[in-house]
Amino acid sequence: MSFRSRVSRLEREQPDRGRCRVCRDRPAHLMKHFRQDSPDAVPVPRPRIGDDGKPCTACGWAPVVTNITEVLVHSREDVARVSEREEEGIAS
Repeated sequence: MSFRSRVSRLEREQPDRGRCRVCRDRPAHLMKHFRQDSPDAVPVPRPRIGDDGKPCTACGWAPVVTNITEVLVHSREDVARVSEREEEGIAS
């Protein structure tokens, strides 16, 4: 097998297939963290250093982004409102 054939084969087997040189080293999965001061508040993003999850300007590839929201609960009524919203989200 020639050297070019070996390199081509290795390139086909790489997990970053379909990604350009600009975004090849970006992580494939990102987590964004939000904080919500009460069940009725608007989620506020926590500051994040590094990759923002936007598509690559060269090839359009984008990582998978998982959003995690931390909801602060102060009373039993807040717990009831959170559980009602979760049930509504599941039902719809």
